[in-house]
Amino acid sequence: KPADIHYVKRRTVPTKGKKVLLLSATITEEVVRSLFRYHHDVEFQDIGRIEHKGKVIQFTNAGSFSRSYLSKNPDMRTKLKDYLKPIHTITFKDYKFQENDLHYHALSGIDSLGGKPVAVVGTPNENYASLILLATSLGWCNPGVKYEQTPTWVKGIYNGILTTLYTYTHEGLRKVHKYVVESSLTQAIGRARTTREESAIVFVFSNWPL
Repeated sequence: KPADIHYVKRRTVPTKGKKVLLLSATITEEVVRSLFRYHHDVEFQDIGRIEHKGKVIQFTNAGSFSRSYLSKNPDMRTKLKDYLKPIHTITFKDYKFQENDLHYHALSGIDSLGGKPVAVVGTPNENYASLILLATSLGWCNPGVKYEQTPTWVKGIYNGILTTLYTYTHEGLRKVHKYVVESSLTQAIGRARTTREESAIVFVFSNWPL
């Protein structure tokens, strides 16, 4: 059987003699400092949480809503399909409820859901290969070292909430897992433009607290 090869390519930012401005709705200061750790003139400005004009309602206790959870709970998928029928939904590519539903990793530039009711279904976990490559690129894991490849239930405080999440015990893997999940969820929620549209309402089905 052929072996799979996973790799990541680090791209450089042309900073010599230039001032580069990067704007992001999801990147954290720790990621920026780690990504540009060989640059000594990096400034980071955090404008804090933006007040929403619309509403974001999250359901964290109904299930993890991971791919595995949705696969093992067809009754929940049926209930969600009926409940969300009139609502624009963002979920996993292989678990769409309607043909015109949107899916994770294909949301850039989409502005058609602004001011509309939207449902975000699923905790967008990434596979181990993607996480270890990103964590190593950021300097949070060491190349050549064997780390745990299977997550486990870890109790902790996430975004101010005490809960138990299916993640990694190694700090570097756990941090990159947290960053990837929260970034994907935030981008999906942002499609409804709740920060500027009072009519926007987003229902989030994920056990990862935002």
